[in-house]
Amino acid sequence: MTANPFSIRRYNFDHRGERWQVLKVDIWPTWVEHIVPPAGEDHAFDFQHYKRRVEISVSPTGRSVRICVDGKEIR
Repeated sequence: MTANPFSIRRYNFDHRGERWQVLKVDIWPTWVEHIVPPAGEDHAFDFQHYKRRVEISVSPTGRSVRICVDGKEIR
């Protein structure tokens, strides 16, 4: 099975009474980890690891934008 070259997820979250938009992009797949939880193999799943993770958060007004690459904020 060939992994996708990237993974994109979009979600919203409320902060101080406002709804922020968040976009997470994972780029360059590296390896797949097979995870078996305590419930057993019937509930196991594969998790794709990626080399780079980019997260973009935008405030409801669009005046505040935060960008993080591999967990470090870019200013």
